[in-house]
Amino acid sequence: MFDPLAQATVGDAFTVVLILVAVVIALAGLLFFFTYGFLYFKALLAGAHVGIFEIIGMRLRGVPPGVVVESRIMAEKAGLQVPTAMLEVHHLAGGSVQRVVNACIAAQKAGIDLAYEQACAADLAGRDPLEATGSDPRTEAFDEPDPSRGRE
Repeated sequence: MFDPLAQATVGDAFTVVLILVAVVIALAGLLFFFTYGFLYFKALLAGAHVGIFEIIGMRLRGVPPGVVVESRIMAEKAGLQVPTAMLEVHHLAGGSVQRVVNACIAAQKAGIDLAYEQACAADLAGRDPLEATGSDPRTEAFDEPDPSRGRE
Protein backbone atom coordinates (compact mmCIF):
# COMPACT_ATOMS: atom_id res chain seq x y z
CA MET A 1 0.00 0.00 0.00
CA PHE A 2 1.23 3.48 -0.89
CA ASP A 3 1.52 5.96 2.03
CA PRO A 4 2.40 9.53 0.86
CA LEU A 5 3.40 10.63 4.36
CA ALA A 6 5.89 7.83 4.67
CA GLN A 7 7.57 9.00 1.44
CA ALA A 8 7.78 12.66 2.55
CA THR A 9 11.28 13.98 2.93
CA VAL A 10 12.83 16.96 4.66
CA GLY A 11 13.03 18.73 1.29
CA ASP A 12 9.23 18.46 0.85
CA ALA A 13 8.61 19.91 4.32
CA PHE A 14 11.01 22.76 3.57
CA THR A 15 9.15 23.50 0.33
CA VAL A 16 5.80 23.64 2.14
CA VAL A 17 7.23 26.01 4.78
CA LEU A 18 8.77 28.16 2.04
CA ILE A 19 5.43 28.40 0.23
CA LEU A 20 3.63 29.34 3.45
CA VAL A 21 6.19 32.08 4.17
CA ALA A 22 5.80 33.41 0.62
CA VAL A 23 2.00 33.51 1.00
CA VAL A 24 2.27 35.39 4.32
CA ILE A 25 4.70 37.92 2.78
CA ALA A 26 2.41 38.40 -0.22
CA LEU A 27 -0.61 38.99 2.04
CA ALA A 28 1.38 41.46 4.15
CA GLY A 29 2.45 43.27 0.96
CA LEU A 30 -1.16 43.54 -0.22
CA LEU A 31 -2.26 44.83 3.17
CA PHE A 32 0.57 47.39 3.12
CA PHE A 33 -0.36 48.52 -0.40
CA PHE A 34 -4.07 48.91 0.35
CA THR A 35 -3.32 50.71 3.61
CA TYR A 36 -0.53 53.10 2.56
CA GLY A 37 0.20 52.63 -1.13
CA PHE A 38 -3.25 53.76 -2.23
CA LEU A 39 -2.86 57.12 -0.47
CA TYR A 40 0.68 57.49 -1.80
CA PHE A 41 -0.36 56.93 -5.42
CA LYS A 42 -3.43 59.11 -5.02
CA ALA A 43 -1.29 62.03 -3.85
CA LEU A 44 1.38 61.34 -6.46
CA LEU A 45 -1.10 61.30 -9.33
CA ALA A 46 -2.72 64.49 -8.05
CA GLY A 47 0.63 66.28 -8.03
CA ALA A 48 0.69 66.70 -4.24
CA HIS A 49 3.61 64.50 -3.29
CA VAL A 50 3.34 62.88 0.12
CA GLY A 51 6.04 60.30 0.81
CA ILE A 52 5.19 56.74 1.74
CA PHE A 53 7.26 57.05 4.92
CA GLU A 54 5.40 60.27 5.78
CA ILE A 55 2.13 58.36 5.51
CA ILE A 56 3.45 55.57 7.73
CA GLY A 57 4.74 58.18 10.20
CA MET A 58 1.32 59.81 10.33
CA ARG A 59 -0.26 56.50 11.25
CA LEU A 60 2.35 55.93 13.98
CA ARG A 61 1.76 59.43 15.40
CA GLY A 62 -2.00 58.92 15.47
CA VAL A 63 -2.78 61.32 12.63
CA PRO A 64 -5.35 60.05 10.11
CA PRO A 65 -3.36 59.92 6.85
CA GLY A 66 -6.49 60.06 4.70
CA VAL A 67 -7.53 63.45 6.09
CA VAL A 68 -4.05 64.94 5.68
CA VAL A 69 -3.53 63.56 2.16
CA GLU A 70 -6.97 64.72 0.99
CA SER A 71 -6.36 68.19 2.45
CA ARG A 72 -2.90 68.34 0.87
CA ILE A 73 -4.38 67.44 -2.54
CA MET A 74 -7.12 70.10 -2.17
CA ALA A 75 -4.56 72.74 -1.20
CA GLU A 76 -2.20 71.82 -4.03
CA LYS A 77 -4.99 71.85 -6.61
CA ALA A 78 -6.04 75.31 -5.39
CA GLY A 79 -2.48 76.59 -5.71
CA LEU A 80 -1.75 76.77 -1.98
CA GLN A 81 1.70 75.66 -0.91
CA VAL A 82 1.06 74.03 2.46
CA PRO A 83 3.64 71.43 3.53
CA THR A 84 2.36 68.10 4.78
CA ALA A 85 4.12 68.61 8.10
CA MET A 86 2.11 71.79 8.78
CA LEU A 87 -1.14 69.93 8.15
CA GLU A 88 -0.02 67.20 10.53
CA VAL A 89 0.98 69.67 13.23
CA HIS A 90 -2.39 71.38 13.05
CA HIS A 91 -4.19 68.07 13.48
CA LEU A 92 -1.95 67.11 16.42
CA ALA A 93 -2.72 70.50 18.02
CA GLY A 94 -6.41 69.58 17.93
CA GLY A 95 -7.47 71.59 14.91
CA SER A 96 -9.60 70.71 11.92
CA VAL A 97 -7.26 70.41 8.94
CA GLN A 98 -10.09 70.22 6.41
CA ARG A 99 -11.83 73.32 7.75
CA VAL A 100 -8.60 75.35 7.63
CA VAL A 101 -7.73 74.28 4.09
CA ASN A 102 -11.30 74.91 2.91
CA ALA A 103 -11.18 78.37 4.52
CA CYS A 104 -7.88 79.21 2.82
CA ILE A 105 -9.25 78.09 -0.54
CA ALA A 106 -12.49 80.07 -0.10
CA ALA A 107 -10.55 83.17 0.98
CA GLN A 108 -8.21 82.87 -1.99
CA LYS A 109 -11.14 82.58 -4.41
CA ALA A 110 -12.79 85.63 -2.83
CA GLY A 111 -9.57 87.65 -3.04
CA ILE A 112 -9.17 87.84 0.73
CA ASP A 113 -5.68 87.70 2.21
CA LEU A 114 -5.72 84.77 4.65
CA ALA A 115 -2.46 83.06 5.54
CA TYR A 116 -2.53 79.40 6.53
CA GLU A 117 -1.08 80.29 9.93
CA GLN A 118 -3.87 82.84 10.56
CA ALA A 119 -6.49 80.27 9.66
CA CYS A 120 -4.87 77.72 11.99
CA ALA A 121 -4.76 80.21 14.85
CA ALA A 122 -8.44 81.07 14.39
CA ASP A 123 -9.37 77.38 14.21
CA LEU A 124 -7.45 76.53 17.37
CA ALA A 125 -9.11 79.48 19.13
CA GLY A 126 -12.48 77.88 18.39
CA ARG A 127 -13.52 80.37 15.70
CA ASP A 128 -14.37 79.84 12.07
CA PRO A 129 -11.12 80.46 10.16
CA LEU A 130 -12.95 82.60 7.60
CA GLU A 131 -13.93 85.02 10.36
CA ALA A 132 -10.22 85.73 10.95
CA THR A 133 -10.23 87.96 7.88
CA GLY A 134 -13.09 90.14 9.06
CA SER A 135 -15.20 89.13 6.07
CA ASP A 136 -16.69 85.84 5.14
CA PRO A 137 -16.50 85.00 1.41
CA ARG A 138 -19.52 82.73 1.80
CA THR A 139 -21.73 85.74 2.57
CA GLU A 140 -19.94 88.51 0.64
CA ALA A 141 -21.92 87.79 -2.50
CA PHE A 142 -25.18 88.72 -0.78
CA ASP A 143 -26.27 92.27 -0.03
CA GLU A 144 -27.42 93.13 3.45
CA PRO A 145 -31.20 93.57 3.52
CA ASP A 146 -32.48 97.06 4.22
CA PRO A 147 -34.37 96.82 7.53
CA SER A 148 -36.40 99.94 6.80
CA ARG A 149 -37.99 98.42 3.73
CA GLY A 150 -39.34 95.28 5.32
CA ARG A 151 -41.84 93.04 3.59
CA GLU A 152 -44.73 94.62 1.85
